[in-house]
Amino acid sequence: MKIKLRSIKTQITLTLVIVMSVVFILLGFVASERLKALPLIVLDQYQEIALSRAGELGNEIQGLDNQIQMISLSNVMVSMELEEIQTYLLSMTRQQLFRNFTFSTPDGLAWATYDQFIDISNQRQFIEIFINQKGSYLSRPFFSPFIPEPYPIITMSHAIKNDSNQTIGLVNGVVSTRFIDNILKSITFQEDGFAWIIDDLGNVVAHPDDNISIDTSFNQITGLDFALFSNSNEKTFSFKQDDKTMINVYASIPSTNGWTLILSIDQQQAFSKVSVVSDTINISLIMALIILIIILLISTNTIITPLLKLQNAFEQAKKGNLSYKADESAPNEIGEASKSFNQMLSQIRELTYIDPITGLNNFFSFLNEIPRLNYSMMDEDYFVYVVILSIDDFKRINSLYGYDVGNSTLRSLSLMIQPYLKENEMIARYFGDEMICSMIARSELEIRQRVEEIVAISRQPFQVSTIEIHLDVSCGVAKLEKNSTINMAIRQATLAKHKAKLDPFTHVIFYSQTIYLDILAKQDLEEAIAYAIEREEFYCVYQPIYHMSQKKIIGYEALLRWNNPDYQNIPIINVIKLAETKGYIHDIGRFVLRVAAKQLKRLNEVDPNLYMCVNVSPLQLQNQGFYECALTSLREIRFNPKNLMIEMTESAAMLDIDAKQDILLKLKNFGFRIAIDDFGTGYSSLIYIAKLPIDTIKIDREFISKVESDEYPRALIISILSIAKSLNLTVIAEGVETQEQALALQSIGCEIIQGYYISKPILL
Repeated sequence: MKIKLRSIKTQITLTLVIVMSVVFILLGFVASERLKALPLIVLDQYQEIALSRAGELGNEIQGLDNQIQMISLSNVMVSMELEEIQTYLLSMTRQQLFRNFTFSTPDGLAWATYDQFIDISNQRQFIEIFINQKGSYLSRPFFSPFIPEPYPIITMSHAIKNDSNQTIGLVNGVVSTRFIDNILKSITFQEDGFAWIIDDLGNVVAHPDDNISIDTSFNQITGLDFALFSNSNEKTFSFKQDDKTMINVYASIPSTNGWTLILSIDQQQAFSKVSVVSDTINISLIMALIILIIILLISTNTIITPLLKLQNAFEQAKKGNLSYKADESAPNEIGEASKSFNQMLSQIRELTYIDPITGLNNFFSFLNEIPRLNYSMMDEDYFVYVVILSIDDFKRINSLYGYDVGNSTLRSLSLMIQPYLKENEMIARYFGDEMICSMIARSELEIRQRVEEIVAISRQPFQVSTIEIHLDVSCGVAKLEKNSTINMAIRQATLAKHKAKLDPFTHVIFYSQTIYLDILAKQDLEEAIAYAIEREEFYCVYQPIYHMSQKKIIGYEALLRWNNPDYQNIPIINVIKLAETKGYIHDIGRFVLRVAAKQLKRLNEVDPNLYMCVNVSPLQLQNQGFYECALTSLREIRFNPKNLMIEMTESAAMLDIDAKQDILLKLKNFGFRIAIDDFGTGYSSLIYIAKLPIDTIKIDREFISKVESDEYPRALIISILSIAKSLNLTVIAEGVETQEQALALQSIGCEIIQGYYISKPILL
């Protein structure tokens, strides 16, 4: 029989058989690898037993040690009265598990409860307590020459301290190790498993084999080097015993001097169940594979026919026939897949080419269409332009009226624009509030006139859900050059659009090399600002603040300057704005504050009443950073905070006023003074002004320039002076440039002035 390898039935059957075979081989491999880990899992279980038993034994020893400690802390022992101590210890012997107790003084003469005086000055517990000044000591097992005991004993010693924490004696209790042997005998597992204990030197502490005494070492039992064992990071070790390989796990016993509990078990017994589990898993995998192959062969015929029909539907879709429908009659997942396929084709028809919000072509459709348009124009005298229209501050519409109104606004705008496009031109939804157009024209002048007409129409008010919408639209235009790409033209139009958004005089900008050079220049400027502080290019000048009646300078305002030959003609306000957008303003602000504070301290050494004004960006007041910087400068420079005035513009003060109120109150509580700069140009109210802890109002120069000739600014200044007086605020007039302005201000009660009439900013 000839097998058709191109048959879907044969391919699916062979593929699934191969795949399942590979999967089961991999499962077998994974199972085999996991089975290799079973011995480690078994050993981990024994390790947990060792840790648990070691903890129990440690608790027993700690409990006995606690009893000795309680005895050492008793008033009787601290009294050091031998007769009382003898009576007390004898009573403890009758009540406790200790064989006997010993009390010793610092001279080494000890009294034991078996009523003997002995010299323990050479014994270990005496050395550790009195000489090494330890609080307690636990001995290793030993046979005592003073006590007829068939079992080894251990001693637990504690220092007796007076009220000055000086060691004045020791008490130790003697315990038979029989209780340790009993615990070891209770640790049973498998048939031949047993537990034993060694100390930190490798000597046996306890062993269930009566033939192994405390004089036996780890090396003698195992044939291994104890030094290598004690320095090893392995969790287990093995040794030969009676032709058996003994696997050993171990754990340190708490509350001892490095004792180790070792669990020993015959390796064959320990891993006897591992091989049984391994064989069971392997047989189960083979049987499961055989059963699945049989099921596969039976079910293949059932699913092949619907699959062939669905495959034909995919072929039709591949040819571009998005209207073809797959057969949905199969009563299984293939029928459901066919339904999903038909729904998918329907959605693809919409999503591939149409933006769901505006009903316009989407950006994908635009990218597919514009190469064809460009190609058709190659043999004619037309050029293709990419036009990007962006709604300025579109977030405001979404915020005020909701996203439904925002989406309707985009739809309405697209309907307004479409009549102004020619037959072969195209408008598509770009990103967010932006639309992108492909337009053709013979010259830049022609396309400019058409684009400006579209922008003018876009700026006319229109109704959306009874709401009158006013839009500001910025537009960037780039020519699609013959040797360029569509992505390059889109990128150039985007740059031109950004330029238009920043230009207050025009809404349409064509891309040019100048825009590219401006971007490079701006990047260079950003980099220069970033390194200005490090290179010590920034410095401060100081403009005097003058009191006309007192006829003297009462303060200065610190103003930033930049000593850079490449950028010396750039207004410093432009540098500050760029620093704000790039995050450099915090470092610059800290620099100005510290320099001004140091200058203030030098000025106050001559005149303690002079004050210094320091301008603060609104970004600096958005978190606690500026507050912490001010306090750090105050601690390090030690200037008078009452002579340092923090200035912020009126408009900046009104943004997030509650947060700024918190920071300004903290500064005020430390003695700093607060001023509102450029007052009269913002949108504050008397309520807001009253909420802020300000001391001074600085009237904006725009009003000062007209004070002697225009009644409106004059009346406004008089109102500000009246308000300031009622609020107990100081008023400073900024930008005073002529004697006439100064006299006019003085005539209406404004005595403090600042400006070129007094002095330009100077170095101090």
